[in-house]
Amino acid sequence: MNVGDSKLESVPTGIPGFDQITNGGFVRNSIVLLAGNPGTGKSTFAAKFIHEGASKYKEPGVYVSFAESKREFYSYMAQLGMNFEILESKGLFRFIEAFTASEKASVEAVLDEMLEKIQEIGAKRLVIDSITALTNLFTPMEVRALFHNTLYRICKDMGITAIIIADLPVGEASVGHGVEEFITDALIKLELTETSIGPPKRMMEIIKMRGRPLGFGKYEFVIYEKGIDIYVPMGWKYEWKLSNERISTGIKELDDLIGGGMRRGCFGIILGQSGTGKSIVARNFLIAGAKSKEKSLLLTFQESSEQIWKFIEEIGLQQDELREYLTIISLYPGRLTSGALTELMKQIFERYRPQRVVVDGINSIKRVYDEEEFVEFIRSLKFISKGNGSTVLLVGAVNLYPNNLLEHAGVMGDILEIAELGILLYLDKVDDRWVRKLVVIKAKGTRHSTKELMLEIKKGRPYLNE
Repeated sequence: MNVGDSKLESVPTGIPGFDQITNGGFVRNSIVLLAGNPGTGKSTFAAKFIHEGASKYKEPGVYVSFAESKREFYSYMAQLGMNFEILESKGLFRFIEAFTASEKASVEAVLDEMLEKIQEIGAKRLVIDSITALTNLFTPMEVRALFHNTLYRICKDMGITAIIIADLPVGEASVGHGVEEFITDALIKLELTETSIGPPKRMMEIIKMRGRPLGFGKYEFVIYEKGIDIYVPMGWKYEWKLSNERISTGIKELDDLIGGGMRRGCFGIILGQSGTGKSIVARNFLIAGAKSKEKSLLLTFQESSEQIWKFIEEIGLQQDELREYLTIISLYPGRLTSGALTELMKQIFERYRPQRVVVDGINSIKRVYDEEEFVEFIRSLKFISKGNGSTVLLVGAVNLYPNNLLEHAGVMGDILEIAELGILLYLDKVDDRWVRKLVVIKAKGTRHSTKELMLEIKKGRPYLNE
């Protein structure tokens, strides 16, 4: 293949994120080696490639499995949103059971059946799961000859794009079966990577892909109820235009400080010490939205939804009046990687399409991931919210005062840089008593007031005064 050939035809995989990082997917007629340890998602990736090809791009596919039965394959993939029975009934898919092949003659019979099924449905996509079954029966030279004379000819002459799966033993990092350098146009490696704080990650490395200009590095991916999704770091150079429309925070005095309310679509943050009323101010913003019949969403990482609804009832508000427009979701990030949590955020925003959002307890996220991952997650959340047009308030705990903000903000200072609105709550001693105070420290695109106001909480509701 000529890498510089502008006429190379792309074969989109239909896998979210993958086609983006590969500039369109695989190259038509290419042979892809997909290698990885057990449990890394190789079969899921390959199945998604076949499923999306048949259902979305009308390209029939054949899946040859030396690893599991047809019943097991159909059942497992159905749980991931892939219905191969329907595709089979439409003549768009064929599954070949080869897990009982234990000698050379039976393997050759499987390959003959594979060619027959390809011709029967006019297949354009092929998966062999896995090459390891063959390397155990044939010598490296025989495997090379078999694949070069059979697979190479099928793909190049019949216009088929194929994924060949290779199993790596647990603990084995290198890919080396003695054939990939001769017959493959692309080499992709999947692995499980341990993290210092949170759960292990599934990572993908594209080692080579002829005909595609690629960047270097590894990408996290997640397996969920719709199959597989590659987490692609989002572009932060994109500049969003701030809306001129203002929406009320639910506190008139705070609206006055920031020029008449938050700009629609703003991404803001409330920072403060424990007990200063951060969550109450943020919830008031959501309650005001729900009362205005705006879809409002509270994502909390520190309380249950039942506790919050009870709080709302205790301050004299009727749940029935708010539930139509206010949704409360309680989350626990400890079991999710940063990429998986980002994927979950995408799904939540797509499902609820909220106009107002509060993310309360971001310190719980910070404790699970390292600082770089934490900042990356917040950036991704901003990108997601901007794409949805949501107005967002994050809530985070810090022990800061206006006069030491820059010196002691730490990673929260990085989050403040990402935000377009920054509000600081803190405790101050006035005469012989401690009082809560609020100051706006940042409001992008607005000539905001830096006046300090006292914050009082009366019966669970916030009030500001001088």
